[in-house]
Amino acid sequence: MKKIRFQPNVPAEVRAINQREAMGILQGIHRYAATGAGRVKPLSGEFEGLLRAPCRGSPGPV
Repeated sequence: MKKIRFQPNVPAEVRAINQREAMGILQGIHRYAATGAGRVKPLSGEFEGLLRAPCRGSPGPV
């Protein structure tokens, strides 16, 4: 399993969003760490080492 290290501000930011969206993001990150699969993508360039994790529970644009 890959190790995922969160920045210190991440717990507060996750708590600030809708619980369904937060759980989708965290489940996606967990699956990526365990299998390397999913919609989580490692970033490159100036953001190398960071991950982009879309939420599954998002209802779309408002």
